[in-house]
Amino acid sequence: MICGDEEGELVLYAGGWADVLYWGGQGSSDVVDEMVGDYDSPLTQDGFAGVLDDFGARFRGVGSALPP
Repeated sequence: MICGDEEGELVLYAGGWADVLYWGGQGSSDVVDEMVGDYDSPLTQDGFAGVLDDFGARFRGVGSALPP
């Protein structure tokens, strides 16, 4: 997903974990590269909803809502 200068990607795997990638769009911005959940401790539906909220909140000007 691209929102202004920011870029991000969220991938949910069938095994129950997700990869989160985010870059704030500035040359000095840190890259976020996280794995949330794992095979032995998969995400629940509520857990994935939290991951979506956190992902959307990373984008400036978007708040906790992902753009359409």
